[in-house]
Amino acid sequence: MNPLIIEGKDDTPEIKFDKENAIFEISGRSLPEDVVSFYTPVYNWLQEYLKAPNDETSVKMKIDYFNSASHKAINEILELFAELEKIGKKVTIYWHYLVDDEDMYESGMDFADLTHLNFEYKSYEV
Repeated sequence: MNPLIIEGKDDTPEIKFDKENAIFEISGRSLPEDVVSFYTPVYNWLQEYLKAPNDETSVKMKIDYFNSASHKAINEILELFAELEKIGKKVTIYWHYLVDDEDMYESGMDFADLTHLNFEYKSYEV
């Protein structure tokens, strides 16, 4: 399975999904003009990954900011990862947030409640 690498820009996050090297990362800001077209390759890649996933999947989420349309897209991505647990695979989401960004920390808590995935929270400083 080929890796999915999307370079981050001012309004779109960097995405690195590499099954062979067990790298699953989303980082940056998510404000794409067309959320559907930006995230469609991500959904498609994850649907392929679901067919033959690793036994354990660790996902690093380090999103600085996202708009409401991106919230829905991020939730859909997390729901795809939640499918892995339904087939007996282990999934851990590492939710990174700026140490003083309570909103982003709470967003992680909300996503954990919505998806029932195992979230670990990691604060960082700039």
